[in-house]
Amino acid sequence: MKEERIYSLLLSAKDMFKLYSVIGDTLKSKTDFANYSSNNESCKNAFELLQNLCFVSFEDGEYKKTKIINDESSFNKELVESLITNKEIPIKDIFNCDVFYDSFKNSFYINRNSIKLDYSGLIMLMIDLSILEASLNRLYFSNHRLLNLVKPSSSIKIQPNVQLNPDLLDKLLELEQKLGNEAEEKAFAFEKKRLFSLGITMEPLHISKIDCKAGFDIASYERDDDKAPSRFIEVKSVDTSLHFYISKNEIECSKVYGDKYFIYLYNREKKSFVIIQNPYKEIFSNDKWEKTPQLYDCQLKK
Repeated sequence: MKEERIYSLLLSAKDMFKLYSVIGDTLKSKTDFANYSSNNESCKNAFELLQNLCFVSFEDGEYKKTKIINDESSFNKELVESLITNKEIPIKDIFNCDVFYDSFKNSFYINRNSIKLDYSGLIMLMIDLSILEASLNRLYFSNHRLLNLVKPSSSIKIQPNVQLNPDLLDKLLELEQKLGNEAEEKAFAFEKKRLFSLGITMEPLHISKIDCKAGFDIASYERDDDKAPSRFIEVKSVDTSLHFYISKNEIECSKVYGDKYFIYLYNREKKSFVIIQNPYKEIFSNDKWEKTPQLYDCQLKK
């Protein structure tokens, strides 16, 4: 849907079903609709939403039902499905914010004030349909399919001292893997274009698919006459904070390769790269970056 205005004010799910029910019966023409809506903006927006979701249509001067649904329960079920799966609904734009985890409810949520007012009517409809659950200033995900659509473009924030149960840990690891794979594919495509623009005929090598312990994800080239890879790329998926983790192995590789080693930070929100050459020098010998040790290498003494 190109016009966000219809998302700002909508009918409730019950009233939307009432509107849908009279289409093709007492509401057939544009004159009928004008009399029915009485210049009610929420009614007009709801009708436009139903049109865009292919519930109703306007053909040969008459409004008609595109989907024949006789009861409110079935209508709500179909509406939930359409709101989540229809490409006209800008899910990524609506939920372009951090996702948090509530350990007491064992549920994921977003802060309500992170949603733009332009989408407030649609959010109220989702609450009405139990897609979301509102609690104070939080919106909890009641529908796992919606959560799965949102997570790949978001980062999940775990509050300090929150206990991680195995299910949550699995979800976080799955998300990190998905984000990492996406970033690598974007970086590989980016590197192919870079080589082509420089007239370099060789193709980059996706090393992490062959050896995940190499210390870099992609091997590439700087000149067309290079007989062996001369650019070693580690890829990280980040948000706008450019926060990422780097392993001891990756640090050692960056130290060995020096100016030949690069980190490609893929900003998921801006869909662009921040490229750092020689991170051992630029990060570990530079006060611009805050470094916090996260792991200890432990072994029982003999």
